[in-house]
Parts: sequence; structure tokens; C-alpha cells
Amino acid sequence: MIETRAQVEQDEENGRRLLAELKEKESSLCKQLLELNEEEKSLLNQTEELEKLEQKVKDDYSQNYCSLRDIHSDMTSLTLKEANFNGIISSSRDHLEVLTKTNVLNKTFYINVDEKDIGSINGLRLVRLSNENTTIAESNAAWGQCVLCLHVLFNLNQIKATPYELIPVGAFSTIVYTDDAGVKDVKNLHQNSFAIYRSSSYDTAIGYFLNCLRKFDTEFRTKVKVPNNTIFPNTIYKDKIAEGFVPDVNNQSVIWYSGKISLNKHERWTKAMRLMLLNLKAAILATAIAKGI
Repeated sequence: MIETRAQVEQDEENGRRLLAELKEKESSLCKQLLELNEEEKSLLNQTEELEKLEQKVKDDYSQNYCSLRDIHSDMTSLTLKEANFNGIISSSRDHLEVLTKTNVLNKTFYINVDEKDIGSINGLRLVRLSNENTTIAESNAAWGQCVLCLHVLFNLNQIKATPYELIPVGAFSTIVYTDDAGVKDVKNLHQNSFAIYRSSSYDTAIGYFLNCLRKFDTEFRTKVKVPNNTIFPNTIYKDKIAEGFVPDVNNQSVIWYSGKISLNKHERWTKAMRLMLLNLKAAILATAIAKGI
């Protein structure tokens, strides 16, 4: 009986010890479960962030792909335009080289004034009269011939047009002015429409050409002595021109004809162009005499 009681007590002690161990193990497992839950929650958050990042990467890729495609398309278009422009320049240079070597300036650049006092170069008129059937294409082509002619004259005489640069490209010729700070101002000597009020850009281009023509006279006279200290029959001053030789440009009685189209009468502009072409013709003659051609 005593042994039985002792046995029972021993069993109870063992049971309590086992229960305590189980509770301790349960507590440990609960703690591990909480940690696993927290870890799972963290992993879910990370997964969500990664999914957002993945979506952003996809969106950025799609946007960048579209941008790259547009850039590639623009580059292709620009390459084609550049190739076309280079072809025009190459053709113009070839033409220029041929003209530079020729000795028939008067025939190459035939300047004439008809019975209506309208000036033309190679049959292309510079005129703005209501009773004359003229086109924008004719005017642009005439300016192209003027630019090419003056460019050839500068080259033949080996003189510089600085601060101007003539770029002959047919009916799309331009003239560049570079100021003392080195800033370039590129102006087109061609137009798109005969509007009543012209843009100042076209007028500025005409003014640049007149001053470039006067620059030729100044530089040419450093090499060749000429009467009246000018090779031109008509006097150029800034963007204006007067008929005949003007010894004093400040003389108030001098009648000037503006090269600007804006706010200018058609008859006066047409006369200004005629006087300008006659000066260009005089430059051709002076060059032919100086070069013996």
C-alpha cells in the first residue's frame, strides 16, 4: 500500500513535470508562430512592393520604348533630309566650281533692264508691279542668281565678304551675318507668299545683300584703283540705294529707294532692285576687266 502511494505520487510528479514541459514547448511554439506570422506579413509586404516595382519597370519600359521608337523615326527623317540637303550643297558646289573656272561672266549672269525699266538676271525679274505677271518662284530664283553671282565675284577676286557669308542654294539661297561677338544671324533670301506686310526677316536679308554688295566694292578697291572711289553707278547706304553717284549720303536732297518690301511702294521697290542689279552688273564688268576675261 505504501509502495502504491509512493508510486502514485511519483507519477503525479512526472505528470506535472511533463505538463510543464508541454506548456513551455507550447509557449515556444506560439512564439515561433507569431514570428512566422510577422515574417509572412513582411514577405507579403515585400512581395507587394516588388510587384509595384515590377509594374513600374514595365510601364517605364513601355514609355521608353515608345520614346525610342519616336526618336529613331525622327533620326531617320533627319538623316534623309540631311542627305537631300547635302546633295543640294554638293550639286551647288559643283556648279559653283564650273562657274568659277569660266571666263564668260556676262553670259553666265546676264543682267538686263527692259523697256519698262524692270531689272532681271538671266531672264528672272525682280519686280512688284500690279500690271506685271510675276511669281514667287521667279523672285526666289532671281535672288538665287544674285547670291550665286556675288559669291562667284568674291571668289574670283579672292576677297572676303566678312562679316557676311553668301550661301547659294538656288531658289533657297541664304545670307549669314556674324556680329562682333561671333553670333550668327541666318536670313533666307526667299519667300513663301506675297503678303501685304512682309516679315522683317526677308527685309533684313535684302538689307544684308545690299551691304554685302557694298562690301564687295570696298574690298575690290583695295586691290584695284577706280574713279570716284567706287565701281558702282548707284550709291548704296545701309538698306537703301540712290540713283547715281552720291558724294554725301547725309545730303537731305538725295532720293533713296529702300530695299525693304514692307510698307514700300511697289514702284519704288522695283526701282531699288533695278539699281541694285545695275551695280551687280558693274561688279561683273569690273571683275572681267581686272581679271582680263
